[in-house]
Amino acid sequence: MNRKIALGLVAFSMVAGAGFGFWMNQANDQPAQADEGNGAKPTASSPTPKPAPSNDDLIVSPGRVGAIVVGMPVADALATGLVVRDAEREDVCGGQLYRWKDDTAHSSMDVATDQQDRIATVGVSRGGYPTDKGVRVGDRLSTLQEVYGSDLSAPAEAGYGQSGVFVHDGDRWLGFLFDETVGEINETSRVTFMEVAEGEAPGLMRDGC
Repeated sequence: MNRKIALGLVAFSMVAGAGFGFWMNQANDQPAQADEGNGAKPTASSPTPKPAPSNDDLIVSPGRVGAIVVGMPVADALATGLVVRDAEREDVCGGQLYRWKDDTAHSSMDVATDQQDRIATVGVSRGGYPTDKGVRVGDRLSTLQEVYGSDLSAPAEAGYGQSGVFVHDGDRWLGFLFDETVGEINETSRVTFMEVAEGEAPGLMRDGC
């Protein structure tokens, strides 16, 4: 082979190899292209956590307050995010006690349990949480008579000079407490406490614990 031709081929090979290497390096340095249109599936994003139920949406009805149903296991009530252990009251009263999550002052709702570790009753001590008929603590007896009609029981003694009236849906109950005796209660008397229970009418009684 002609020496000049051979040298020319070697030189061409070196230049071509260097150019190819440069092109490969440039390709490797390019940022990764979007997967769209290339057949690759986009990376799935993490699911958005569900917000805990809000006290603002609670409705009181026979046997339940929102997602808390009388008779449900305490573990299920805790899982709703509405109920928590009440360590402060446990230190004073002993046992396992529970309260509404956002009710640190114990002024609006309380949760009582039975010996089978189930929800026994829920009490409402403050306005703001309506019944399914729109009644709140602080409303007059005349309002209850108007919205519940013949479903509302006659007043019954509740002890300590108080009385209560009740509505029920099967074996689920909702009671309303008044600070007057049966002989004193009248249409202007106001609800001071509500309680839901199951099986029988709620006692409408609370002690320090």
